[in-house]
Amino acid sequence: MKAILRKDNCLATIEEKPVGITDQKWKEIYNNAIANLHLALADTVLSSIVEKTTAKEIWDTLTSLYEVKSLHTRIFLKRKLHTLRMSESTSVTDHINNLNTLFAQLSVVDFNIIENECAELLLQSLPDSYERC
Repeated sequence: MKAILRKDNCLATIEEKPVGITDQKWKEIYNNAIANLHLALADTVLSSIVEKTTAKEIWDTLTSLYEVKSLHTRIFLKRKLHTLRMSESTSVTDHINNLNTLFAQLSVVDFNIIENECAELLLQSLPDSYERC
């Protein structure tokens, strides 16, 4: 979601209003951010933010709902990472995207993986057929 907001130059709406931006320009950026957030969410999630009036309130609500930094979440993500195996029918690109998503989720819960470990986890998660290459 941050990437979408960044792409549309409205990431600042979930932080503080930048100095030197006109009210008209801010309103345009703000409305774009709200639209992006609403369009990206499933109907079931929209009900959780329907009463929120600012992009920051929406962002903070989504963060509290989905970026829980509990020990349970950290253990769940680590287990998922260490047991992830690429199936023969999955493309390497999709598998690397899945791994990167897990790395990012672990980073959010304050668990960072060093580069060497990332490479090891990738190699360990490949199917046996890749050993012949």
